[in-house]
Amino acid sequence: MAMPTPEEIEWMEAHIKDSLVPDLIACCTISTFFATLAVALRVWSRFQHSPKLVLSDWLTILSLLFYVAFTTVFAFSTRYGAGRMMILIKDPYDMRMLAILNILNVILYGIATAFVKGSILALYYAIFPQQGFRIYIWVLGVINFLGAIVIVLVTVLQCQPLEKLWNPTIQGGHCIDFSNFSLFNVAYNFILDILILLAPLPLVKNLNLSRRKKIFLGLNFALGGGACIVAIIRLPFARKVGGTSNPSWDMIPGGMLCVVEVVVAILCASLPIYRPLLRRFAPGAVTRAGTSAYVRSGGNSSGVGGPYSKSEVNTYISSSGHRSLQKGGIAVTDDINMMSHVNVDGKWVRISDDDDTMLVHP
Repeated sequence: MAMPTPEEIEWMEAHIKDSLVPDLIACCTISTFFATLAVALRVWSRFQHSPKLVLSDWLTILSLLFYVAFTTVFAFSTRYGAGRMMILIKDPYDMRMLAILNILNVILYGIATAFVKGSILALYYAIFPQQGFRIYIWVLGVINFLGAIVIVLVTVLQCQPLEKLWNPTIQGGHCIDFSNFSLFNVAYNFILDILILLAPLPLVKNLNLSRRKKIFLGLNFALGGGACIVAIIRLPFARKVGGTSNPSWDMIPGGMLCVVEVVVAILCASLPIYRPLLRRFAPGAVTRAGTSAYVRSGGNSSGVGGPYSKSEVNTYISSSGHRSLQKGGIAVTDDINMMSHVNVDGKWVRISDDDDTMLVHP
């Protein structure tokens, strides 16, 4: 924490009655409610067609647990002055507690973000069996969790001794420029979000899905883009982390954006699992329309899908009820029966149409 200049003290005194506490509490409460609801609906939807949870579900649940801890600690920090002017915090104990809670907030946010990104990557890994794509997902996963470890270590070790973080008058010791690290962290998360968002697009183009299913996937990707937008908005606030003389006030807007960013990511990770929920409460959204069509999609023959695609799917959709399946694939008839197959190691394997994004096998 930097020492305030006379001008900064004058500004704080002029705004001494201002408070961000109600905004902070409301943001944490509402976001935690929607994040918990999103995960609860995900678990309920999963159990409608599967007797057990899969890896992506468990990672989302872990993300929620750390997210709830994050929002709880963030809201609790108001007890020690968060959301008010720093000149009001005169008790050294309150200063120390606020600094420690801020450190804990950064750590919990980083872990919650890493788990929800891991959930999305696990979902992609289950959907697409192509070996090249799965290697790419593994690489992104390693980068994701290594980044979380770096965030934890740098946050804990930013000052030596750590007491210098809340008491800059201590002689000796040093602190890193945490504002620069915060900028790096925001940029890193944004780039990783983009890589995760774009990862499946070459393969999605090659999937034989109905328009409804493509819209469903599109909504998922759009929400992922929403998390990226929140990260961009948060970028200017990152400069105020670590280099401000009024952290109890200046760090709150950026912290609330972190709260929103994670809840959007959790919803993004859970949306593809909601099909049973839509069937129960919005059956019109999942009604199949009978029509006639034939689609052939081959990664190598069509040129769509890049080096990841090695499978070929033939689809015949009949409005007369006649079912024709060529080389295996997806057959849709007007009696609302559907079979989905993927090519795994040279063999066509039938998978549940109700699973993740309608193409995930447990």
